[in-house]
This record gives sequence, C-alpha cells and structure tokens, in this order.
Amino acid sequence: MNTPHIPSVVDFSSIRSAFPYIKAFRGKRFVFKLGGELCESTSVLTQIMEQIALLSKFGIKVLIVHGGGRHATELGEKLGYRSAFVSGRRVTSEEMIEVAKMSFAGVLNSDLVSCMNTLGISAFGISGVDFGLVQAHRRPPVRIHDDRVGEEREVDFGFVGDIDSVDAASLESLLALDSVPIVASLVADTDGTILNINADTLAAELAVAMGASKLIQLTAVDGLMGDVSDPGSLISVLTIVEAEAMMTDPAVTGGMIPKLKNAVGALKGGVSQVHIISGLKQDAILQEIFTNEGSGTMIVGA
Repeated sequence: MNTPHIPSVVDFSSIRSAFPYIKAFRGKRFVFKLGGELCESTSVLTQIMEQIALLSKFGIKVLIVHGGGRHATELGEKLGYRSAFVSGRRVTSEEMIEVAKMSFAGVLNSDLVSCMNTLGISAFGISGVDFGLVQAHRRPPVRIHDDRVGEEREVDFGFVGDIDSVDAASLESLLALDSVPIVASLVADTDGTILNINADTLAAELAVAMGASKLIQLTAVDGLMGDVSDPGSLISVLTIVEAEAMMTDPAVTGGMIPKLKNAVGALKGGVSQVHIISGLKQDAILQEIFTNEGSGTMIVGA
C-alpha cells in the first residue's frame, strides 16, 4: 500500500514549527472544496491528496467536496450535447444533468476515492443525494445581466438546485466513520429530481452544518489578488468586512466573486476561517495550515 510522499531530506526545523499547529488542530474538522480543473491531472490530484492524507493522519477530520464542470462539458460534447452558459453560469438541461451524474458521481468521484485509498486513507464517495444529506429545490427562473447581449433578461438555469437544509444527523453519522467522505456536487428535491449544485456553495453549507474550523477552497490561482495582473499582489489575510467590500470591487471578477460570497456565508454560519489557495503548487495546503506565512488568502470573521 502506498504512503504519502516523504521528502528524502527532512527539515526538522519545519516539523518543530508545525507541531503547535498539529496539536491545536487535532480533532478539528476541515472541509476542502476541490475545483474540477484540479482533477484533470493525475500528478496534481496526487499531490493534493497526499497533503490531505497527512492531515487525516494528524487526527484532523476532513471532508472533501468536488465539482467537475469542465469534465462534464467535455463528456457532454463527446455524447453530442453542447453546454449552454449565461454570464459564465451553466444552464443544466435535461441531457446535461444526466451527463453531470456520470461525470461528478461516476468518473471524478471514483477517481478521487481511489486516489485517497492508495495513500492508505480509507475514503468513500457520495453526493448530496445520498442519505438524504442535502435537501434542495429547483431554482426558479431569475433575472440576470446577459453579457452576450448586454442587457438583463430572465433565465431558466434548468436542473440547478438551491439548498434548503442539510440533514445534520446524516452528516454526523458519516463523520463518525473512520474514513474520508468525498462528496460530489449533486443534490435532489423532495420529488427525487436530481439537480446540479455549485460546489463552492455545497462545501460552505456542509462546513457550517458540521461545525468546521476551516473551509479550504482549492483553486488554480494562489488566492485573492489586489491586482489580477500582478502576482505579487496576493492578499494574505482579509476580514469578513473587507471580503464583503471586495465583492463589489470591479477588479474582482469571474469565479472569485462566488467564492467570496460563500466564504462570507460560511464565516457568518460559524466557520472560524476560510482559505483560498492554489491546488497546483506543491505543498501549498501544508504551508497555509502549518506556517505563519501561509501560501494563499485567509479570511477571518473579525
């Protein structure tokens, strides 16, 4: 059985400096949100899972939530279904929700579970549908600004869900198992209709429901930048007030806005800290958690 990667030269000073954090976090609960783009490279996925496996070995209770939008889009095209987007948001047609089931709960979830198991950590794959974990409803048509036509219009996003509640008893039963839950971003309504759900939103809601100490959003960027064109403008620490202000900043665009929105929601729900860090950089997770300097952006409640 494989074990997490151990460097040939061990930096004992780093181990000593990390020890107070290891002691403080033992028994705590961390939620990781893994962007679908990070699942596409075996080497990237392996180094992420190695770090999370080490956290589990240190006695931290971890739960992983993953998306997979790009994989679903590519799979849909292979099957003859083109994905539609409005202002960057996916319209999930009846055909594409079937593709999402295959992609999220099938291919990607199985790959993640298998990767974690090979590292000596027992893992199991589920979605928000299993155990009635998440109760949701289909999102009604909403009015949004359509960037393609430059005006506001009503859009039906199809089989997309909004969360009503999380079954706390089911969640606690899953967390009591000596294993890592890996949750695909699918939910169901009261009629059993399966719906696509934003993975950042699902991760935030689960983090709140399980009383997580940390919600860690793994992305393809280092964190929140003061200037997206300047790699040196990484913002290391933000308060919740500053994060709310940045959501209206024209310089903050794209997928970072919903990440900030979900971060603020998680903090208001009782999560102690939210981190936005790169999943591409080697050991970025360990650096963020076990050093004062960190590697990405940490958002705190005050």
